Formats: sequence, C-alpha cells, structure tokens
Amino acid sequence: MKLKKLAKWNGRILGIVLASGMLMNSQMPVLASDVSNESNFVESFEEIQNNQVLSQTEEEYYVYYYLEGCPDCEKAKPTLEKLAQSSKVYAVDYYTNASSISYYDWTQHYIDNDLDIGFVENGEEVFYVGESREKYENGGWFSEQGKHLYYDVIVADAEYLEMNPSAKLGHIYAVLETPLLDYSNVETTDDILIAGFPTVLHIKGGKIIGYFYDSPDIIENLGGK
Repeated sequence: MKLKKLAKWNGRILGIVLASGMLMNSQMPVLASDVSNESNFVESFEEIQNNQVLSQTEEEYYVYYYLEGCPDCEKAKPTLEKLAQSSKVYAVDYYTNASSISYYDWTQHYIDNDLDIGFVENGEEVFYVGESREKYENGGWFSEQGKHLYYDVIVADAEYLEMNPSAKLGHIYAVLETPLLDYSNVETTDDILIAGFPTVLHIKGGKIIGYFYDSPDIIENLGGK
C-alpha cells in the first residue's frame, strides 16, 4: 500500500508557517495532504511533552506523535482510541514540541535506499532484467526486523533530484517510503528521530521496543490490540 502523499508525493521536506509566525522545522516531513484547524484532536489521550516520553510511571505504554488536523492522523485515531481502552496512550503535539523533536534525514534515506530499476527511452519505460513496477508497488517487502516496507515507483525529474541528488534524471526509481529506524540504543529523548506524523512509539521499562509510522502501519499492527 502506498503511503499518503503530501503536496506532490510523500516524504518531501515541508515548511509550514505556524500561526505564531515561526517557520516549522524544514527537515520535518508531514504525511498529511492537508492540515485543518480541528480542535480537541486528541481528547482521548493524555498530553505530554517530548522530553517526558521515556519517563512515564507506567512500565509499558505507547506515545502518539501527531500533527493536529492531519488526515493520516485522523485515519489512525480510531485504532489508537481502541488501543487506549486496554493500554496507556500518551500524545505529543508537534506544534508545542517542534523545537525539541529530532527529525529523520529523509534526503540521506533516499540516497541510501532508493533503487534504480530502469529508465525512460523514447517515451517508453524500460526496466532492467528482473525489475518492474509491480514488483515494488504490489507490496510484500519487509525489513530484517519484520517491518512492512512501502515503495513508490517514480521517474526521476528535477523535483526528485532535489530529494535524491545521487539519482539520474529520467531513470526509474523504486522509492522506499518507510523510514528505517533503529531505536535500540536510544537513551534520551534527544536520540529519538521522528520521520513524520502520525508516529507511535511502544515503550517498556523506559526503552523503545517498537515503532509504527503512518496510518497503514499503525492500523495494520495496532488494530488488533
């Protein structure tokens, strides 16, 4: 399943001017295709600050990073409300924690993980042996940790080259839209990288033991909790 797109496609760096006039961190990709002004967005969850994420009193709990009014957060919310009936779920609001959140480097991610699978010649897509759109767009890809990996297949244009400077114009790329995060060595909240919204962290004994990124991942893995 493809991830929700923002602007022209998912994962792009976005700058949003806040109501206060402060510019949102330019490295923060948001999964929402639109941001509304809905109020009481997380009334079901207890709000905490980013620097409190690892220090709650419960042995085990979840932390939901959200951007108020984003459609993908709305999609994930019913799953998290159900989860909150059996587990403690805290919420961290981007707008009140922007300066303290560390962000995933999507540009380096694309450079390291996107795959050159073909090129366009005379207006026709030509794929290397063993490659095709369907191979990546039909799903079935998983990381070594069992995380479901989602790909988009795109033809590299000038806009894509801004995100992946190592790409070749006119070549076809399988773009990995799932962040590859390793929280095993996280000791403080400064070490927590957030790739976008919504993100949910599963914490036990003050350690992050799992993460869920974007509404499909959250619904797929937490929907049965």
